[in-house]
Amino acid sequence: KVPSYLNKLFQNIPKEKIEVVVLGCTHYPFIQKELLDAFSHDVIFVDGSLGVCKRVLYLLKENNIENGQIQKGKLSFILTDPKTEMVISRYLKSSF
Repeated sequence: KVPSYLNKLFQNIPKEKIEVVVLGCTHYPFIQKELLDAFSHDVIFVDGSLGVCKRVLYLLKENNIENGQIQKGKLSFILTDPKTEMVISRYLKSSF
């Protein structure tokens, strides 16, 4: 479903003129492969997720709410778009 969604999203944009794609939301890296497949030429992807992770860790430490335990914690997602939920769900099932 993601490829058809991307084709619809890009239908009025000349994709051959796109050189750089900024993955500006935290969930976009989850669909980077599908984004790459949407182009027939080389495109540079700028992934800001590492910076987001570093900022979250900084804020957790600054507010003394970092989980200092070695064991894994609980991860919760709050999603407002069913399409995003489908992609994240598929990724999590294949990665964990």
